[in-house]
Amino acid sequence: MASLLIRHAHVLDLDLPFERADVLIEDSRIVQVAARLDVPADRSIDATGKVLMPGLVNAHSHSSQILERGYGDGLPLDAWIVAALNGGPPPDPRTLYALAAWSALTQLKTGCTAVLDHARAPFETVDAGMDALMQAYVDMGFRAAVAMSMGDLDFFQTLPHGLVPELPVPSMDRVPVAADALLSAATRFLERWKNKVERVQPFVGPSAPQRCTDELLSGCFALAETYDVGVHSHVLEARSQWFACQERFGMSPVVYLDNQGWLSDRLSCAHGVWLSEDDLRRLAGTGAAVVHNPVSNLRLASGIANLQRLLATGTTVALGADGAASNDNQNMWEVVKLTGILHRVYGQRSDWVSAETALRLCLQGGARVMRQAIGAIKPGYQADLVLLGGADLFLRPKDLMINSLVLGELGGSVETVVVAGEVVLEHGRSTRIDEDRLAREVQAIVHASLEHVTTRQDFLDERYPYVERLLSAVEARQDGPPGVLVPGQPLLAAGANKPQAVLG
Repeated sequence: MASLLIRHAHVLDLDLPFERADVLIEDSRIVQVAARLDVPADRSIDATGKVLMPGLVNAHSHSSQILERGYGDGLPLDAWIVAALNGGPPPDPRTLYALAAWSALTQLKTGCTAVLDHARAPFETVDAGMDALMQAYVDMGFRAAVAMSMGDLDFFQTLPHGLVPELPVPSMDRVPVAADALLSAATRFLERWKNKVERVQPFVGPSAPQRCTDELLSGCFALAETYDVGVHSHVLEARSQWFACQERFGMSPVVYLDNQGWLSDRLSCAHGVWLSEDDLRRLAGTGAAVVHNPVSNLRLASGIANLQRLLATGTTVALGADGAASNDNQNMWEVVKLTGILHRVYGQRSDWVSAETALRLCLQGGARVMRQAIGAIKPGYQADLVLLGGADLFLRPKDLMINSLVLGELGGSVETVVVAGEVVLEHGRSTRIDEDRLAREVQAIVHASLEHVTTRQDFLDERYPYVERLLSAVEARQDGPPGVLVPGQPLLAAGANKPQAVLG
């Protein structure tokens, strides 16, 4: 059993005093935290003057989207999906491996030690593709839950086309894979990886309720129960999806899932921008979680999730960076900061989200979604730790230390990262892989993808008139769930000569 002793660190745990202490790790777990530990260890790290904190948790991402970083600026979600995620060739397993490895590396370098990757592999190579994704996280020393993303409906069929019935509905020009074939692939994935590597676990990932047939949805939740794994899905990310779910289910997708008995603490719902009060009560009552993605929600004009109401109702909330194309990075410090300041532009001051609350959602909310004992520096917890130092890190009382990190840190202070008791980043460099070689490989993959930019643009141009008409119809509707900010609404009242308050 390997052991690691971190000495003289200023231990920053949300529920402990901010004091200097020693931390003993054996195998993958923390076994002792005390002011002084005179015990032998295989390795000792002197952390004098440095801050030791739990690793950040990214509870929603799409690792392969590095290829589309920066693409489709100014497009709302539905148009962006058509533009960014279609029109190019499907990635082969090695490409999926390299992109996942690079995503993990960039997150480690900024102090994130765990991710929930909502990942899709082309069905033609689905077994090899999903294995490549998992192996990338194993090789990087990263902690990951990989939710196999599945949908068996054409994307355009999942839009609220009833709002523009006079228009012919386009398609994605590919035949969706049948539910039984997807479920068979998911079963094989779970069989191969469940409990194979403790820190890299498989999840089930229906893309979104309205993108799956009833057969696929029921099969996904049945698999999750059988194999005791998490379920991860997009839920009410954009306002258009509320109307789409009304057409598909005749009700909110949360109500539909609840009526089927599928809401539980194994389900995490990415985004949740357009949840109603009834939705929130149902989620809170069943223990289902919402993963808040403030950066991508703004980037794709999906709206501002009502985090104040989510917290008031007792809903479990975690934080996600989303994909490296819809964000356009994987820096969780940026996400935590925006969580702490964005939700001060509406509601009462007493309901504002503090810096400490934002960090708690990232650590403890992320731990619940990942279904692993992470996010704290306590005996029995997994040793996923980050050592911060450098000239720009100033030791301060606990409240100021948390505030200064949440509001000012971007990852530049990260020196050493430990995952499952192993030092996987030291002096800012990976201890497990050849960074330069991986960088060259990813650079070549990204460069090759540029050959397909024109194809992607043509693909969007052919379908954009339909998407634009549909989004205009959505924006014109006065019904639907209440939102903190409704995309498409004017900031000035008709005839007004001064700005109105957008939120208040």
